[in-house]
Amino acid sequence: DKVGAVIQVYRLQNKKTGNPFGYVIAPARLEIEAGYNILKQGVTVSIRDPEDSHHRKQREGPG
Repeated sequence: DKVGAVIQVYRLQNKKTGNPFGYVIAPARLEIEAGYNILKQGVTVSIRDPEDSHHRKQREGPG
């Protein structure tokens, strides 16, 4: 029996100060990437499931 799924916690942090400003909690099988768009001053988070590799979810939000 599988008691619980293995998860990962991806921390989003300010590179200059080192302070975290958000977290992504997801199943461990997912590949997570994050970046900061200087022009839009926003954060982009991209999540990909290797089991369904031709689909990628991407979200943008204020930084």
